[in-house]
Amino acid sequence: MTVTVTSPISPNVGKCQMKKFKFFRPISAAIRDKRLRLERTSSGHNPEQAKKGLEEGILRLSEAISFDQLYDTITDTLRLILDNVSEVLVFSLDQNTGNLVSTGSVNQPLPSHGICKTARDLGTRKVFKTLDASDPLCPLLSLTNHFILPDGNKIVCAPVQDRHTKKTVIFIVVACNELTNDSKENIDYLERHIAAAWFRLSQLETTSPGSVAVASELDAESRKILKLCGELYDRDGERLQQKLLHFLQEQLDCQFCILFFVGEDNSIFSHVTLPNRPKVELYFPISTNSFGTAIHKKCPVVLSDITDYEREQLKACLGAELSNMLCIPVESRSDQNIIALFCAFNKRNGQGFDATDELKANNTFRYTTTVLTSTIAYQKERRLKSQTETMLNVAKNLFSRLEDMTQLLKLVMQEARNLCNAERCSLFLVNETRQQLVAKVFDGGECDTGAQQEIRIPIDKGIAGLVATTGEILNIKDAYQHPLFFTGVDLKTGFRTRAILCFPIIDGEQVIGVAELCNKVAGNCFTAEDVEVAKAFSIYCAIAIAHSLLYMKVQQAQKKILLTNEMMLYHMKNLPQDEVRALETEERVAASERWKGLDQFNFNVRLAVPYGDTVRIVLNMFHELGFIQQWNLDMNTLVQFSLTVKQGYRDTVPYHNWWHAFSVGHFFYLLARNCTLNDSLSELEIFVTFIACLCHDIDHRGTNNAFEINSNSTLASLYSSQGSVMERHHLSQTVSILNSEGCNVFAGLGDDQFKQALDILQNDILATDLAHHFRILGELKSVAKSGYDVDNPRHHELLLCLIMTSCDLSDQTKDWKNLIEVAENLYKEFFNQGDLERAMGSEPNEMMDRQRAHIPEQQISFLDNVALPAFGLLKTFLPGAAEPFHATEVNKKRWQIVKEECGDRPVMNGNKIDILHIDVDTPLQKDTAPSPPPEEPATPNATSVEPTEESES
Repeated sequence: MTVTVTSPISPNVGKCQMKKFKFFRPISAAIRDKRLRLERTSSGHNPEQAKKGLEEGILRLSEAISFDQLYDTITDTLRLILDNVSEVLVFSLDQNTGNLVSTGSVNQPLPSHGICKTARDLGTRKVFKTLDASDPLCPLLSLTNHFILPDGNKIVCAPVQDRHTKKTVIFIVVACNELTNDSKENIDYLERHIAAAWFRLSQLETTSPGSVAVASELDAESRKILKLCGELYDRDGERLQQKLLHFLQEQLDCQFCILFFVGEDNSIFSHVTLPNRPKVELYFPISTNSFGTAIHKKCPVVLSDITDYEREQLKACLGAELSNMLCIPVESRSDQNIIALFCAFNKRNGQGFDATDELKANNTFRYTTTVLTSTIAYQKERRLKSQTETMLNVAKNLFSRLEDMTQLLKLVMQEARNLCNAERCSLFLVNETRQQLVAKVFDGGECDTGAQQEIRIPIDKGIAGLVATTGEILNIKDAYQHPLFFTGVDLKTGFRTRAILCFPIIDGEQVIGVAELCNKVAGNCFTAEDVEVAKAFSIYCAIAIAHSLLYMKVQQAQKKILLTNEMMLYHMKNLPQDEVRALETEERVAASERWKGLDQFNFNVRLAVPYGDTVRIVLNMFHELGFIQQWNLDMNTLVQFSLTVKQGYRDTVPYHNWWHAFSVGHFFYLLARNCTLNDSLSELEIFVTFIACLCHDIDHRGTNNAFEINSNSTLASLYSSQGSVMERHHLSQTVSILNSEGCNVFAGLGDDQFKQALDILQNDILATDLAHHFRILGELKSVAKSGYDVDNPRHHELLLCLIMTSCDLSDQTKDWKNLIEVAENLYKEFFNQGDLERAMGSEPNEMMDRQRAHIPEQQISFLDNVALPAFGLLKTFLPGAAEPFHATEVNKKRWQIVKEECGDRPVMNGNKIDILHIDVDTPLQKDTAPSPPPEEPATPNATSVEPTEESES
C-alpha cells in the first residue's frame, strides 16, 4: 500500500506537485489521465462542478478493482468536492494486523493520540480549527514539524466504518476550508460509497486473491455486474432502482420487474414507474399476503403461489396479463434480514423462469445490495428532512388562518390531501353537547351553495364515529370490505372509494375532530408513512383548531362586552334633551348662594336638597370652584357628563347610588371651600379628585369585592388578579364615559396633563377600597408625624387617598337623623348580600346576616377603627377639617347610648332601624365635656370592619 498526499496545484508549474509521501503504484493510463484531469479542475471549485465531480468519483469507486485505485479516487474526489484542499491523507485497515496504516510505501500507522484519536473514538467526522505543532499528525502532513495551516483551512478527520462490522476501515484526513452544507452532504454521500467499495474489494480479495489479475479474467456476466455497480451512483433512490431493474429486465429477458421493500409496519410496498404510465404505488400487508412466504421462509415464490386478488392488483398496476413470475427475497449483507422482494414477470421466450434466472438475480443483488440500502437510507433521511420542513410550513399556514374557521378548515383539507397524496378529504368537528360529528367542508369546499348546509351524524356511527369514540387512527386498505363503510354514498355520487385513512384530531385528551382521507393517488392504499405523516399533521391541526375556537370565543366575548357597553352607554346617554338644554343655558351661580349653608360641614344634602336638583348643584359646584373657566370646560359636555354619571348609578341599590356619590362630591366641595387645598395639592389634582368623587362608585351592584370573587362573577374574572374588583370596575366605567362622545371633560387638557389626569383618577378611585386604606395607614401616620412635604409626589398621593376615604365616609359626620337613614340603607344592602350568600350555600359575615347583626356594636367598632382615625388624620393634614372629626365623635356617643338602651335586642324591624324613639341628645347635653379621642387599636377587634377588600363602607 502507498500513502497519497498531494499538495495544491501551482499555477506557475501547471502540474501536480508531489510531497515526500507520494508514491503511486502503476495504474492504467486512462485512470491516471482521469485523475490528473480531476486535479487540474480542483482550483475552480463550485457547487455544480462539485456535484459532477462527486458523480464521476462514485462511478470510479464502483469501477475500482484494486485498493490503490480506491485510494486514488478518494483523494481526487475530495479535492474536487471540498474547497481549497491543501493536503489529503488516507489510512486503510491492514487485514493482517488490524491496524490503520497510511496508504504509502512507508506504512505509517494512524497516530494513537491527538486529533486523529479523538475523531476515531467518536466514530464520526470532526472538524478541527487548529492543529498543535506537537500533534503526531504534523510530520505526515509536511516535511517539518512546524506545519502551518493555510489561511481559512481546517483539519477534517473522517473515519469511514464498514456497514456490517461497524469497524473503521478507512480514515481520511483533509486540510481544507470550512465545510459548507453542500460539502457536508457530498462528503456524507461519498463516505457511504467508499465503505461499499471497500467492502466489495475486500470480498474480492478474500474470494479471489490478486483481484487485478482475476478481474481481467472475469466472465462477461461479472463484467456487466461491475459495470452496473459503477452506474449506481445516484442519490435519488428511484433512479437507482430503475437502473437496477432495467439491468435485471435485460438479464432475465422479461417484460416487467418490480422491487418491493419491506416496511416497518409488516408490509411490502413499491413505487412502480412504467413507460407511458403514471407512477403507481403498490402496498400489501405481509400477514395476509402470499408474498410473506418469500420473506419468512427466504425462498422464491412463483405466480401460482399468490392469490387471485394479488394477481388482479398486479395486473391492474402493470396493465398486462401475467403469464409467469419469479419472486426472490433480497437479504441485507449486515444482518441477513430480508429488506426487499424482487419480482420479475412474463419471461419473453414463452417459458417460465428457471434456476439460471434465479442465480443471475441473486448474483446481481450480492454486489448491489449494499449500495442500494445505503442509497435508500440516504433517501429516507432526505425525505424526513423534507417532511419536517413541509410540516413547519403547514403549521405556519394553519396558524395564519385562526381568525376564520371556514378558511382554516379548507386549508386543513388541502394540506391533508397534499401531505398524504389523497384524492378526497372530509373533516368533522365534534359537537359534545349533541354528541354529533358536524361537517361543513368536503374536499376543500363548502357544502352546496345557497343556504348554508352541514352534515350531522351521530358520534358513534360509521368509520368517522369509530375514530371519534376510540381516538385511534384507522387505515382501511379495502373500504368495501370494512363493515362500517356505507356504500350508498358511492352509489349516489358515482365516486369509487378504494381506501380510507381516518385519523382523530386530539386536543390534550379530548377528540375535537376527525379527518377522513379517501383513495391514495397512484396507489392502492395508504402506507405506514402516510399514517405517521397523518399523526404528526393531526397535532398541528388540533392546536390550530383549538386556538381558532378559542379565538372565536374571545371575539364573541369581546363583541358581547362591546354590545353591553354600547347598551349601557345608550341608556346612560339617552338623556332628556330638554333637561340638557335647560341646564346648559341657565345662569351659573355659586352653589352656596343658591343653597344657603351648602358650604358648611353640618349641611345635610340628603335631607335639604331635592333629588332633582342634585345635578344642577353639581354644575354650580364646578362653577364656584372655578373649574369651568380654568379648564376650558364646554358647558354642553359638562352637562352631558354629569347626567350620564348620574344615570350610571343603579337606583335599585339601597346605599351605593347617586345620593351617595353626590354626598361624597359635596364633602370634597366642603374641603375645597374650607381647607385651602391649593396649599397642599395642585390645581389639576383638585379638579380631577372632584370628578373622582362623583364617579368613584358608578355601576355599583350592592355587593362587595369578596362576594364578587367568591361568586366567580364576570367582574371577578376581569379584575380579581389585580385586586380591588369593584373599584377597578368603577374606574373602567368612568373611563368609558370619558371616551364616549360629548362627555370628555378632560378634552381641554394638554397631552401631558391628560395623562397625568388619568393617573390621578385611577389613584383616587382605587383609594376608596378600605383594604387599600389600611395598607397605607402606617405611612399616613408617619407623614402626619414628620410633616407634609408639598414637593414630595408621594405625599400628594397619600393625601389624595386620605381625602377620598374621608369623603367616602362623610355620612358619619352628619346629624343623627341623616345617620339613621344612611344606616338603614347600608344594612339593607348588607342583608341583601347576606341573603344571596346564604342562597349560594355560604355562611354570611355577621355584619351581612340579618339574623345576627348587632348594629350599634358594629357601628361603634367601625367608628373606632376606621372613621375616627381617618378624620383624625385628615384634621392633622387639613386643620380646617376639625369639625367633621368632632361630629363623628358625637355620633359615636349616640351609638353608645343606643347600645346601652337596646342591650342585645335587634334594632332592625324589617328594613327599618327601630331606634328613633330613643332620646340620644338629652344624655349628651348633660355631658358637655368633649370626650378624648379614642385610642386607636393596633388591629381591629372581632366585631370591627376588617381591613380587607370585603369592606367598602
